[in-house]
Amino acid sequence: MLRLSLFLSASALFAVSCAYSGSSEPEDPQVGWVSFETRPGPFCGRCDSLKLTVFYDQHVLVEQGYWRGDYEDWQVSNRLVKVSPTALSNFLDRLAPHRPKDILVLREESQCESFWTDHPEVFVLWRDAKGYSQLHYNYGCDRELRQQLAEALSSAPRLLEITGLENPAD
Repeated sequence: MLRLSLFLSASALFAVSCAYSGSSEPEDPQVGWVSFETRPGPFCGRCDSLKLTVFYDQHVLVEQGYWRGDYEDWQVSNRLVKVSPTALSNFLDRLAPHRPKDILVLREESQCESFWTDHPEVFVLWRDAKGYSQLHYNYGCDRELRQQLAEALSSAPRLLEITGLENPAD
């Protein structure tokens, strides 16, 4: 059910971005979005999740969720906030060096030189004039080798300066 929800959210974002720009490829550098989603590791006790849909017009859709080990008690809150131009720029600049040309998946043992289980994951999607990119990263994948990537991903949400934001990857 959660995967279906995520698929529908991504589909809705794609439709919104296409409608917003009038085509399937945004041409205006001000039109676009970044979806930043954290997921807890498999043994998390109270499991927190965070999804930020950061639009280039400074609006951010914040979805925070948690559950205490039983899918029946999943709690989700949604809100729309506006961030400052500086906060938006800092967030985008922090992620930019780690944006792949298309898709980069580093979330399973077979994709990593070293892999520690039970770590949270982050999924980042970019959709803008540069195209569409995806980064899927498990914090247990090559932790020492990919320290800069892990630090950039865990610190990026704080750069938006959104009050009450809890990042489970911290």
